[in-house]
Amino acid sequence: MVFETGKFYQHSTGEKISILCETNTTFYGDNVLIAESDKSPFLKPLGKSADYFVNWHEITKEEWEESFS
Repeated sequence: MVFETGKFYQHSTGEKISILCETNTTFYGDNVLIAESDKSPFLKPLGKSADYFVNWHEITKEEWEESFS
């Protein structure tokens, strides 16, 4: 599996993220995903390959929003 824009994920450590967009950057290169996290740093770059998806699983929007209530 790979991350998809507009979806929500949780890591085995408990961190939750929302994939906001894909963009090109100078430092990280092209086709970088930008995620919002419930842990600091609150915005983070992620790769698109399956290697970055290890220990993550998809969650619902409601599960994501529980972190902010």
